[in-house]
Amino acid sequence: GGYAALAFAADFPERLAGLVLADSRAGADAPPGREGRLAMAERVMTEGTGFVAESMIPKLLGRTSHERRPELRAWLEREIATASPAGIAAAQRGMAERPDRADLLPRLTVPALILVGEEDEITPPEESHRMARAIPGARTAVLPEAGHLASLERPDAFNRALDEFLREGSIS
Repeated sequence: GGYAALAFAADFPERLAGLVLADSRAGADAPPGREGRLAMAERVMTEGTGFVAESMIPKLLGRTSHERRPELRAWLEREIATASPAGIAAAQRGMAERPDRADLLPRLTVPALILVGEEDEITPPEESHRMARAIPGARTAVLPEAGHLASLERPDAFNRALDEFLREGSIS
């Protein structure tokens, strides 16, 4: 979602009224990350989705969710198991090929909120703070006890932060 939102912001800045980036980053993958995504894309096309949950869920969920939300892990396992291998491969290839959008951030002139789980290992809070510092007037909301899937792990806190951002009248 964040990568698509940044692509939209780059291509259609005149149509952007505000921006919310959740557990995202502006930079492109470093070579090892890119290579890992491309390898996963190839592997899922040859082996199917069976290995994906075991590989990804430890990174997607925060420590607290792993300890206290076994039902969330089970749901993610089911979702991944029933996902299309072609869809997973396409998503991995798309993320591997995405351009670096860091240079776009200082040019954004709309209200922006950066949401991140405090336990996010994929796009850690430090990365979110850097993005917020680069966007004029942006705010960061760090959601406690959440990892990379903060909107699923802490939906009430996520929705409160989003609602507060929208209610402030920042978006016109």
